[in-house]
Amino acid sequence: MSNRIAPKLLAEFIGTFALIFIGAGAAAVVGDGVGLPGLIAIAFAHGLTVMAFAFAYGSVSGGHFNPSVTVGVLAAGAMSAGEAFGYIISQLIGGVAGALLLKTVLGGAATGLGMPALAHNLALSAPRPLQSPLGPAS
Repeated sequence: MSNRIAPKLLAEFIGTFALIFIGAGAAAVVGDGVGLPGLIAIAFAHGLTVMAFAFAYGSVSGGHFNPSVTVGVLAAGAMSAGEAFGYIISQLIGGVAGALLLKTVLGGAATGLGMPALAHNLALSAPRPLQSPLGPAS
């Protein structure tokens, strides 16, 4: 890769790393069952991270920090496919590195990281067929 793409890829790596480490870290630290204040704290962690790193690296790489944003910019024709591929690989590596550091710092399974769960005893089941209040049709 040329020297002019390297700073862009590094900026995307750092921004995505920070987004995952800070955003998911806030979710792991706040935990579940804290209601609206906890959700607001997690949302602010994500939003402020994106804002800070977009200001810091936006002029370098455009501040995508998310492969879906990169795909959208590619679809709009604002970047080449090769550059988009590099961005996406850099973002994926940054995200994985952020998650691994977060697991190391917080202890992984002890905090529930990586354990999918539904919120507050929410259960999913197959939908029931609609029944008439008048009883079954004959």
